[in-house]
Amino acid sequence: MREYIFGANILENLTTGMYQDSKVIYREYIQNACDQIDKAYNMGLLKLNEGRIDIWLDAEKRTVSIEDNATGISVADFERTLADIANSDKKLGEDKGFRGIGRLCGLAYCKELIFTSTAAGEDVVSIM
Repeated sequence: MREYIFGANILENLTTGMYQDSKVIYREYIQNACDQIDKAYNMGLLKLNEGRIDIWLDAEKRTVSIEDNATGISVADFERTLADIANSDKKLGEDKGFRGIGRLCGLAYCKELIFTSTAAGEDVVSIM
């Protein structure tokens, strides 16, 4: 794994500093799922109206899970995509997200934050 060096306040600045309302985490994760569904349509992986975002709430376990059926992230790109902070290939005005930090907002409000992905054509589940 690569070594990352950040200032002492970087995570606070990128989480609670930018996302003071806990409800925005849903917007950010659904927005990311929508971007990937759009990408899946453009790649021919999904037909129109096949895109799906499922949200599961478990009040007893105090968990929320958000899942889409879009592109996924390949094993080769998973670590770089999720570990790089403020780095995104999304285009302002074209994609819903664009800064590469929205996935971090959950760090401010979650006891545990887990990202998993399986890319189309792969049978490996990547976990961070």
